[in-house]
Amino acid sequence: MSRKESQACASLLTIGYNTAMSKEIWFPARAPRGLHQSLGEAMVDRAANIHAGLSGLELQARLEEIDRQRWTEITGQVPEQSRFLLLVPIYNEERALPSFLANWQLLLLPKGVKATIVFGTNNCSDESCQIVDSFLAKTGKVEPLEIRNRGLGDESLCEDGGQVFDGNLRYIHLDSGVGNKANMQTVANNLASQLGYEVTMCVDANIYPTREAIAAIYSHAYKSFAGNSRTVLVTGEQRAERRKSAWVKLAGKRWKETAFTNRKEADVSGWLMAWKTEWVKQIGGVPRTATEDYALGLKARLMGYGVEIANALAWGYGSNNPSDVLCEYTRYIRGMIQAKEEFMDVHPQVVELIKEDRWIMRRYPERIASLIERIQQEPHKLPVKIVSFIIMEAALRQATWQIKQGKIAYLETNRLH
Repeated sequence: MSRKESQACASLLTIGYNTAMSKEIWFPARAPRGLHQSLGEAMVDRAANIHAGLSGLELQARLEEIDRQRWTEITGQVPEQSRFLLLVPIYNEERALPSFLANWQLLLLPKGVKATIVFGTNNCSDESCQIVDSFLAKTGKVEPLEIRNRGLGDESLCEDGGQVFDGNLRYIHLDSGVGNKANMQTVANNLASQLGYEVTMCVDANIYPTREAIAAIYSHAYKSFAGNSRTVLVTGEQRAERRKSAWVKLAGKRWKETAFTNRKEADVSGWLMAWKTEWVKQIGGVPRTATEDYALGLKARLMGYGVEIANALAWGYGSNNPSDVLCEYTRYIRGMIQAKEEFMDVHPQVVELIKEDRWIMRRYPERIASLIERIQQEPHKLPVKIVSFIIMEAALRQATWQIKQGKIAYLETNRLH
């Protein structure tokens, strides 16, 4: 199925669904092409279960019935049995939010699910707050939300946020004066604990989960966290597209898809993840490092807990030029250095664990040996390996300098692209 065909199919069926609900909807035009195709295929399958001639409330009821059945198939629970809090942390995402929210409306998330969805804006200086408020207003009647004296761990939170109920789904907008993703994750976890949710999930506002990703990661999480299980963290899978850079456009080359095969515990993806609420509360919240997702997974492993990977896919964009790649690598390395410093007193084994995870954190002779080994494994990629090594070495020096100079505080946001 071509991109135009899949987009047209998804758009037409969505418009029919939306007409029945009398709501405005946007198709996620900025989303990666792979997501367009995935959505198109999902909508074709959905359309196959709809009888011709249905319209209005009948169409709405049939679509909701289909979604309920599919949710139950994936999770093993009817929607009313499913309970979780899902956070969407936002920092200056006015460009990505319209497409993210358009994709959100296409996700498999029946109204019967007893979930709280928190849009957490982190000291945004753009129009992100207004976009969220507009979305809530289109979703339903906005009611006042009293969060005063809630003990959520952030005194800068707006005293009166807004909330909307859509069936059992509860949408909340929390606005913080702290520009820190880990801070908002901790706030959300505290709220989840107060509301009695055993599962807390997080999805970034500049990525695009596939239609069944939320159901898939929730299903994996609540089953893995049950009873006396040692698993406390579940991460989704991620796949990235690279936007065409200027030189690529001039060369007339096509877009490129990059699959991140995060098939080991170290590769926790902050794009889409779920954690055991009580465990994060126990450790005092999400670590405030440049890479809070990696730090959270690292903390779990240091404590002897398990990290699992769910079959839940999210699409996004990868860096498409050397400058962005350098900034990305620098942030990753800075986050590992911060995690090492934060955990070392309680978990001295953290040094060796980080070295095992990432070759760039080893001594220089070991890094050279690792490079030679990787070249021997894939000799045809010699130029790529050498360029990547040089960029990583530059990133290591830049990250070390930034920390020594004190230029990077623990107010990190995780906006990569």
